[in-house]
Formats: sequence, C-alpha cells, structure tokens
Amino acid sequence: MNRRSDSRLMTNPLPDSEVGMNPLPDNEARMNPLPDNRALQRIAELLLPLLEQGREVLYEHEAYAVLRELGLSPPATAFVRDRRDLAALDLAVFPGERIVCKLISPQLPHRAEHGGVRFAGRSRREAAAAFEAFEKIAARLGIELAGMLVAGMVESD
Repeated sequence: MNRRSDSRLMTNPLPDSEVGMNPLPDNEARMNPLPDNRALQRIAELLLPLLEQGREVLYEHEAYAVLRELGLSPPATAFVRDRRDLAALDLAVFPGERIVCKLISPQLPHRAEHGGVRFAGRSRREAAAAFEAFEKIAARLGIELAGMLVAGMVESD
C-alpha cells in the first residue's frame, strides 16, 4: 500500500495533492475502540517518513490523520502547501459560512501569538488573503512556511 494514497481524503478538495480531506471512519470502526492492524500499518506509514526526516513534532493535519485512523472524528481539514494547492481547494466541503486558516511552520509552534490563525469567510478570496498574510508573517519572522491548514469552523451554541 502506498503511503501517499492512504493519506488522501475520499472527498479530496485538492485533487492533485497527496494531502487533503480525510473521511470519517465507518460505523464499524467507531464501534471497535482498538485500531486494527491495517489502521496501525497506515499510522506507521504516515509517521515513519516524518521520523526519517528527523521530525519529532507532527503538524496539526498529520495529528488529525492519526486520530482518524484511530476512529476519532476531528474537524474537516485540508492542508495547502502553496497558492496552486489553494486554487484547487474545494471550499464547499467545509460546513458553515466560515473557515479557520492556520499557519503551519516547524519553527512556529505558537502561531496565534504571531497572527498565524485567521478566521475567514468560506471564499477563495478570503482564504487567499489569509495565505498571503501567512507568507508575510513567515518572511518577517524568517521562518519556513510549510503551508496553511484550512479547517471547518466548529460553531458553539
């Protein structure tokens, strides 16, 4: 099994990207509290390349992928690396009228302190404005911009 195909979402808002939206586990997976060997294998396939790169910390979208393999239901997300990924993103897969955009950088674990979390309307223009703001923040701080996580905004009552 190919690691890249395992990390794709069934409803993939980034059709040509290896990272996208992950489907929720089926009801049978939700009923079984322990992951099966296939899920553990997919988790290992996701984590081993990161360890080989020398990384010790997961990006948020990678942590969500592990949680999904374990049968949990984190919010809908998509990871975009660049403007091309952003242009291919299908914002209609996110519920509601607003999205959350988060700067992803290995050098910036506390992104909110630097303006790395933006709430936006569910429009390509507003998502692009958030990405552009993150590019400027990364340049100003002299850090790598790995990409932007786009998440459905969870509304509370």
